[in-house]
Amino acid sequence: MDGGRVLRAVLAGRMSYLKATRTAAYVGKMFSIVMGIFGFLTVSSGGFWFMLIAFFIYIGATEEEKSTHVNVTLEGMKIKDIMSRDVITVHSGMSAEELVDFMFKHKHMGYPVVEGTQIKGIVTFTDVQNVPKEERKIINVSNIMTKEIISLKEDDDAVKALKIMTTNNIGRIIIIQDKKMIGIVSRTDLLRSVQLLE
Repeated sequence: MDGGRVLRAVLAGRMSYLKATRTAAYVGKMFSIVMGIFGFLTVSSGGFWFMLIAFFIYIGATEEEKSTHVNVTLEGMKIKDIMSRDVITVHSGMSAEELVDFMFKHKHMGYPVVEGTQIKGIVTFTDVQNVPKEERKIINVSNIMTKEIISLKEDDDAVKALKIMTTNNIGRIIIIQDKKMIGIVSRTDLLRSVQLLE
């Protein structure tokens, strides 16, 4: 893995960063395939470990290539260019059962929870999944929502949003300006932008 990064650094001096990453990833994948074949042929004498290491190298090279491609494509793009401004919200008194019906109707997997003009949290399909089906009538959104809100501003870089989503394993970020919610950006918004710019 470190060898791939060193190779990319060397290649980046002669070609674009993205092309250097793709080349280094290709070399890494080929190396892992050779290692995997060697491990398969020597499986009786400990070759299994070579196969396992080869698998991780291949996956790592693939993920690094994808990540770099997305980051380079989104470079220079601002959140305001891709965020959704018409935000559908829910209230904290809604039951988990009502929320499921609401999700099917509006076809989103997560919603800001708003009381009046104040954002109280965010609730997602994963939060509802953790509630037993027989308890969804009596459990409210306020009981399952995430109260710690991760937010950004519309002038922040789109790449920053992607990094925060990846680090915190979340699918959407609320966009706040002057203490007021003005939009929301999701992982789907970011990936759709990458596809359009390819």
